[in-house]
Amino acid sequence: MKPFLGEDFLLSNDPARRLFHEVAKDAPIVDYHSHLPPRAIAANRSFSDIGSLWLEGDHYKWRAMRACGIDERLITGDASWREKFDAYAAAMPMMIGNPLYHWTHLELRRFFGIEEPLSANSANRIWQACNEQLAAPEFATRRLIERMTVEMIGTTDDPADDLADHRSIADDPDCSVLVRPTFRPDKVIQISARGFGAALDRLGRAADIEIRRFTDLVEALDRRIEHFAAHGCLAADHGLDVVRFARASGSSFDRLIERARSGDRLEDEEIATFETEIQRHLARRYVEKGWVMQFHCGPRRRNSSLMTAKLGPDTGFDAIDDRPMMEPLSRLLDAMDREDGLPRTILYNVDPARNVAMAAMAFSFNRDGVAGKMQFGSAWWHADHVDGMRRQMSDFASTGVIGTFIGMLTDSRSFVSFPRHELFRRVLCDLVGGWMEEGLMPPDFELAGDIVEKIAFANANALFGKGAGA
Repeated sequence: MKPFLGEDFLLSNDPARRLFHEVAKDAPIVDYHSHLPPRAIAANRSFSDIGSLWLEGDHYKWRAMRACGIDERLITGDASWREKFDAYAAAMPMMIGNPLYHWTHLELRRFFGIEEPLSANSANRIWQACNEQLAAPEFATRRLIERMTVEMIGTTDDPADDLADHRSIADDPDCSVLVRPTFRPDKVIQISARGFGAALDRLGRAADIEIRRFTDLVEALDRRIEHFAAHGCLAADHGLDVVRFARASGSSFDRLIERARSGDRLEDEEIATFETEIQRHLARRYVEKGWVMQFHCGPRRRNSSLMTAKLGPDTGFDAIDDRPMMEPLSRLLDAMDREDGLPRTILYNVDPARNVAMAAMAFSFNRDGVAGKMQFGSAWWHADHVDGMRRQMSDFASTGVIGTFIGMLTDSRSFVSFPRHELFRRVLCDLVGGWMEEGLMPPDFELAGDIVEKIAFANANALFGKGAGA
């Protein structure tokens, strides 16, 4: 029987063990997509207890706790952090097989040196041991980041954000991590969503334009792209819950904006023409800036309207949609490609059943002599677990060229989520080591190590990190 989370956890063969311990284990981290709040980094925030550090804003944990029958008061309600922590600890033994089980225990080991499994019986000891350490300066946000050798973090930022925290971080000689903003324009693209008018108003104030016409919106976005570029932005991120494509056929975008502001119901074709036009314009701007465009495709959000009304979005009630996606995605990418408006692009897929289709779609648009121009992004959200990561990389390799893969990201709001990169690297080394063990590639450790190093760090660093543009 192997030890729980032992030194060779997930490493099932000798080449894998050597690849991880000699190549991947200590490689720096480029976490190019996260939801970490830049304000907490700028302020070098400290946490009073492990409850707030772990459970504040983490809808992955909230979702699992609800499945264990825990009352909402102990999840997002007015209970104390100690009560919420105890509830999470008591539920932990039931989560075996869920990625939270591995994430939680890796975080306890790597940050706090605690190897005891979390449960109701160990909750008090772990609470006290973690909190004693959290009181030290070494557990403020910047030191947590540095301890995991994180070189770069990509945050997720609305176009109206002033990015003052990013400037503060960049100007602070005490902060060694590179924090890049990411341009996330969803709220002014999704014309049929509640709050579209308010989002236009916020964008207009930030860009010093009153947005009433389509040309106003385009100008406002262009100005904010310049602002983001001046603050080190190298990427944009679009959440495509529904992938749409339709070319304008006499539609007045000015009139559509006016109707959306008034709360009128728009037809599907009208929504599609507007979103298509905005996405095409933005893609051209990204090409001009040399930015990477990320498409997160296919979630079905806010399934429980009752709980969403109580708690708001991003609180743990999202799932996977099954509506057709490949045909409109193909047409959207093709329209961009024909007009030289297709930047480097990462396609993330929330549904593992669509892995091969999504990978094949991405690799249909490689050209221009750019290695890895189109990427099938890392296992995301409901696929972000050991089996999902292995499957995503296997499908990437069998459909495309694995040596161009830019690897893992946390997609997290937690400052102790970086051990997810370790989990990914163990799966990666086991996969590549397995190919060597099974004779599917030469027994060439230098070749295998080069591939692992590229995927674990170098490829992402060349795009987003301190090596970007080098």
